Amino acid sequence: MACTKTFATLTIHSPVLSPAEIGERLGLSPTRTSSKDPASRYRHVREWNRWHWSTEALSSSVETLDHVRMILAPLEGKADALRALRESQCEMYVFCFWDFADQGGIWLDVESMEKLVQLGLDICWDIYGGASESSESQAIGGGSKQ
Repeated sequence: MACTKTFATLTIHSPVLSPAEIGERLGLSPTRTSSKDPASRYRHVREWNRWHWSTEALSSSVETLDHVRMILAPLEGKADALRALRESQCEMYVFCFWDFADQGGIWLDVESMEKLVQLGLDICWDIYGGASESSESQAIGGGSKQ
């Protein structure tokens, strides 16, 4: 198998809503949060609250599709809640970490792509060649959408 480690994270950023408010609206408990810090030298930390729900500790599958499906499952029936979050200035996407040691690739099935579209969720990947602790620590928190 080419993939050595993968996981997916639903990431929601808000300049207005606290991580607790985001979780309440979704009815989900996050795996990680961070509140904006006006004293930070980093713009994204100064301006955005962040709420994350990750599959990293839930599954050791090396199939990204398994992790994406695990993100989508608890969002079933929550399109209105996600729409309301977007209307409250939230930005959201599914971030995927993917590390590999050989040839291979990533794929999504049509059903998962349709669900992502229905929920209004973008999807992105951070891809690393060769499993390493440094690549994992860089990826936690997800992507460079902000």
